[in-house]
Amino acid sequence: MSYSMKHYSRLLTGLLLILSLDQCKQPSVPVQANTTPTQDDNMAPGNPDGARASESSPNTYLITHATYSLSYSQSTGIADWCSWH
Repeated sequence: MSYSMKHYSRLLTGLLLILSLDQCKQPSVPVQANTTPTQDDNMAPGNPDGARASESSPNTYLITHATYSLSYSQSTGIADWCSWH
């Protein structure tokens, strides 16, 4: 491969990386505070182990984001369950 071909290949790779990182920005739509389950709510199917976002339940710790919710277990170091849409 010639020098110019390597240069263009690296330039194209860098440009694609920059464009893909631009898609990772946070959504500008605020998360609703309504707790009524809907079909777009990650917790609509329920909370299988009764997880809570409280330090008093380290083995069923509820982590909720706009796109997913999960129950984390400190003793196993992995999620017990995860729900997303």
